[in-house]
Amino acid sequence: HLAMSGSIYGLKLPCRQVGSVCGSDTNQFLVASCSLREENEIHLVNFDGERGEVTRKALFSFPKDDPIHKGEVWTLTPHPSDPTLFFTCCHTGDGRYVTQCWAMPSIDGGQQLGVPLQLRYTFEGRREISRVIVQPQLGSVRGAPLQLGVISECGLQVYSAPQGTTRFVAQGSPYACTTGAFTMAGAWDPLHPHLVAVAKGGDLVVVDMRTNNEGLHVPGAHYAPIMALDFAPTTQYRLATGCTDGTIKLWDVRQNGEELACVPDAHMHWVETLSFNTYHDELLVSASTDATVRLWRTDLILDTPTAAGACVEAYRDHEDSVHSCCWGTNEMDPWCIASVSHDGRLVIQRVSRNVQYSILL
Repeated sequence: HLAMSGSIYGLKLPCRQVGSVCGSDTNQFLVASCSLREENEIHLVNFDGERGEVTRKALFSFPKDDPIHKGEVWTLTPHPSDPTLFFTCCHTGDGRYVTQCWAMPSIDGGQQLGVPLQLRYTFEGRREISRVIVQPQLGSVRGAPLQLGVISECGLQVYSAPQGTTRFVAQGSPYACTTGAFTMAGAWDPLHPHLVAVAKGGDLVVVDMRTNNEGLHVPGAHYAPIMALDFAPTTQYRLATGCTDGTIKLWDVRQNGEELACVPDAHMHWVETLSFNTYHDELLVSASTDATVRLWRTDLILDTPTAAGACVEAYRDHEDSVHSCCWGTNEMDPWCIASVSHDGRLVIQRVSRNVQYSILL
């Protein structure tokens, strides 16, 4: 299935990460550059769904006296409830990586260019490339602290901060990797906030944060390294995994971890990102280094042994590896998909009306 072309926004620098910003009456996204030689930037873009237009709202720069961000921004994670905060992991230029929390200054008024970001927190002791995952549904319990996990090749460390602050404190000892190495793929279960899924090569591990032990370990869940993980937001214990061999699988992570379905040729190359739609988790979007983004109906994957027809739309606006994709967070328009490729092309698609009606009716 070939979908209509999306709305395109181009950056001059290479990119690896896009994230959806909360708290706006439109869908807004952060895009981070990952240039080796140029000073890297964070773009805040706005998508007008009615007009199909992508416009830049602000361009943020890193502080001039901060040498770290002359290297690539490898990972970016927006804060789940504060639209001014986000987390990055950047290469320092000397073989190390640093994970930090940043604040965007006020951008009231017209388009803002070159506005310096404000450093709020540095996660000390992080020397390897890391990815921040944030506990979903922050604010569902009034006054509950922010919980986040920092995943690296060495393990998973959970941090906590009171709401409205960036005073992060490590919670207990890290869940350490004893054999093999993590692949930075991780997901927090929104329905069971004590469960975090991580990947050790091709092994799938679900950590019970109450005991800091493995609640589930599936050796050889994939034949190659797992690169992408995401929990369904409304279906209990359902997890999607994506692999460097192009395979996507669905799991029930209770007890022994049942493999519910497998799509062996979902992509022709690495599956870099998987993301369930926040409001309709029958929809799963995948991004791959084969330069495509695909939209899947998980109910069709489960109902059809070969998963035939489960890919309901394929987006081919990219010409380079697609490293990241995400859904817009605006509940009034939950059908927007943003994706970014290594050549700096941001594409925003809207799910076709035919697919929308098949979900709603």
